Amino acid sequence: MSAPPEHRFTFMLDGVGDPRAARDLTGDLHERLGLVARADPAGMWLEIQSESPIDEALSDRVADVARRHGLEPRDRLSSSFVSGITGEQLRARLAYEWTSRWATGLVFLLPALALHYLTPTLAQGGRIIPGMIEAALVVWSLIAAAWPIVWQGLLAARHRRFTPDLFTFTALLVSLSVGLGQVVTSTENVLHVTSYLIIAATTQRMILWRRAGRLQGCAHLMPPSAPVLAIVLCAGLITACLDFRGGMAMLLAMPAMISLLSINRLAHPFGAMIPPMLMCALLGLSPLLLDESRLAGRVEAAFAFNALLTLAYGAALGTGRTARGAATL
Repeated sequence: MSAPPEHRFTFMLDGVGDPRAARDLTGDLHERLGLVARADPAGMWLEIQSESPIDEALSDRVADVARRHGLEPRDRLSSSFVSGITGEQLRARLAYEWTSRWATGLVFLLPALALHYLTPTLAQGGRIIPGMIEAALVVWSLIAAAWPIVWQGLLAARHRRFTPDLFTFTALLVSLSVGLGQVVTSTENVLHVTSYLIIAATTQRMILWRRAGRLQGCAHLMPPSAPVLAIVLCAGLITACLDFRGGMAMLLAMPAMISLLSINRLAHPFGAMIPPMLMCALLGLSPLLLDESRLAGRVEAAFAFNALLTLAYGAALGTGRTARGAATL
């Protein structure tokens, strides 16, 4: 008697940043649902095999397990589940979606940044009105452009998993909360930090998805991100207690490590972490090394550093060396 046919389906994993998370997810799927699963954290896909046809109910059960690991698998092009959708179609859809989110963010955040820097000159009668307009633009951009990152950060916090998206979400939440409080009190706010974080995170996600098809089998280049991000987050919080703008600058400098820097072709992954770690050390020590007049531009310098690393590591993704390790976990 011939073996029953196997049915396969590929999910896109928007946000995997550590090979260990992929291994934990595939093991959990086998333990909870009895499914044979393979994951490629570099190519950001999860494939499941089942003896029965894969329908929407099974897809929802897989998604529920994945959410326990701080991940939201993407399995459809529209609101309905279609079992015949290929991984290539889903990957193209994610690339288009993140390009649209990036463009939407720029449309609202560039006016918000212009308003932030021009308010001291234009608002002679107080900062409350321009501050509220800036806050509305930033909050809307956070929802329209970076909501998947926020959602996966919330999932990671709920299930106590330290993921790169949780790191980004923490930086967004801290800067936005403080900025909104400063708007209410009509003081100089730090909402521009939130704007820069949204631009950085969506730009890197867009580049990563546009190159995801070329990154399959490159998981051996991905470092374990959680310990490094935990150290940097603690350093950022400590710095923020001593000097708030320095702490915000540290959080702004690090998203370059979250996606593009974790899968690279320029150097060994741990060696590639040296530039942002040194940048964070400089930002943390800057109150001791620089005078007051030079401390004012740390946030802008941190964003410029992030942008340069985005260009350097984004251009290197998917080129050069071939995979030395297994393509899937």
